[in-house]
Amino acid sequence: MELRLAVNAGAVLEDEDQRGLAHFMEHMNFNGSKHFPKNELVDYLQKVVPI
Repeated sequence: MELRLAVNAGAVLEDEDQRGLAHFMEHMNFNGSKHFPKNELVDYLQKVVPI
């Protein structure tokens, strides 16, 4: 099984109405959310997506 996420993201690629989206996603992924406390999303993805 393979999972790929390809996103053209980052501050240099954002339109004016998207400004800050990449930074927000970074915080959600690594600093946690309601369902995935700090770094648990990364841990979860590493478990379900064999490398």
